Amino acid sequence: MKRYEFDISMSYAHCSDLYSASIRFVIVQAHSGEKIRLPKENLKRFLMPDGIHGRFEMRINDQNKILSINRIA
Repeated sequence: MKRYEFDISMSYAHCSDLYSASIRFVIVQAHSGEKIRLPKENLKRFLMPDGIHGRFEMRINDQNKILSINRIA
């Protein structure tokens, strides 16, 4: 199992793209420097009136399937 930490700071207006059919993924950079491609559905639950902000932790299995994404700060 792998673990990644990353920060997201997106305004609510920018988050409206998460509901566009043409957008399938959001690219974030982990604190380790690696780029991570997240399916947009995994971020929708973190959307607040001011957007998505915070530090997150993602755990994936050996087949790169997302096991969990949690806000940690």
